[in-house]
Amino acid sequence: MIAPQAPQYNSTLLLSFCIDHSPQAGQGGRPFSLGATLGPIRRFFLRGIYHPPLGFLTFGILSDILDIRGYLKTLLHHYCEVIVQLRMDMDCVVIGAGVSGLSSAIRLLESGHSVRVMAREFSPDLVSDVAAALWYPFLAHPIEKTDRWGAETYTELMRLGEEEPMSGITMRFGREYLREVVELPGWRDNITHFRVLDSGEIPEGWIFGWEFESPIIEMHHYMPWLLQRTRDLGGKIEECVVEDLAGITAEVIVNCSGIGARELCRDTEVKPVRGQIIYIDQDPGFGRFDQQPETLTYTIARRDCTVLGGTAQSDDWSLELRDSDRETILQKCEAVWPELDRSKIIGESVGLRPSRSEVRLESEKINDTLIIHNYGHGGAGVTLSWGCADEVVSLIEES
Repeated sequence: MIAPQAPQYNSTLLLSFCIDHSPQAGQGGRPFSLGATLGPIRRFFLRGIYHPPLGFLTFGILSDILDIRGYLKTLLHHYCEVIVQLRMDMDCVVIGAGVSGLSSAIRLLESGHSVRVMAREFSPDLVSDVAAALWYPFLAHPIEKTDRWGAETYTELMRLGEEEPMSGITMRFGREYLREVVELPGWRDNITHFRVLDSGEIPEGWIFGWEFESPIIEMHHYMPWLLQRTRDLGGKIEECVVEDLAGITAEVIVNCSGIGARELCRDTEVKPVRGQIIYIDQDPGFGRFDQQPETLTYTIARRDCTVLGGTAQSDDWSLELRDSDRETILQKCEAVWPELDRSKIIGESVGLRPSRSEVRLESEKINDTLIIHNYGHGGAGVTLSWGCADEVVSLIEES
């Protein structure tokens, strides 16, 4: 005697019937399409993929009944494609491949936008490559904004130093010396360490100061890392000369042209502040700083050398090294670091900071293109980079 068996169903046919059998069946009912002829059950499934808890619960139950794991895989793939398409909804061009431009490009790519970076020059031929570079708000206004952008950048640089060893970021202590008692900086509560110095810790010639912990950014490592990160996220790199923003075809243009904005935007407020520095193979133990433009002095200890500076010569376009500046720098640094050994000097460099009365970070429309200007960071390009990049993304979202 043959035992009765439960009826066997073709799960594929059954699922196809459930999905397609509706008053509109036969009018374009391809399983999992997004057309207007979806049957009730198909609508349930497709709405479910945008509400993962409901969708995955439904898939799990039907998987046991109908063995629809293949269909589940297809739907998950469709779900990922839809999410990517929803996020990558703006065609962006970033002008400039310095620290501001690449930071902005990375944030845009991380937010799902497509990005092309256009620049005449790339690392290692940029002013960003010769930045000292210490996190410290310098020659940048307005303070109420730069303090916030600086705090956001501090957090990101510290994270990168911990998680991205190739970025060339380390944390070091430094001491700022001042010739008068001043109000404590607004960013002091946003960093890992800050304290006012005792009188015995202040060298002769200064009367006040504080100690702080700050990221030190080795730009010869950091700039290549930023460029590679941009490429890894899908950014396109184009070497070209941009003479007119109106000639670029894109939904969004992010203008990070630095000192080039003087001509590109006809912005006469943009002026160079010349900086000359010296590299020395000697470690001061902790950084020593006088960040007033007229007495600018710094010893920035990196892993490979210490950077001595500096100069802040406004509206000076010269990229020639000057013996007089070298001697002035060394004398100023010896005043805060008497142990400095001139025989250990290993190199020098010079660059032009893109200074402006205030950082220009704002949007405007030219024809149908949204333009975000992000330039004029002075000597704080690295210090403000990630905070400004986040604001670039916010301005696009607000538009």
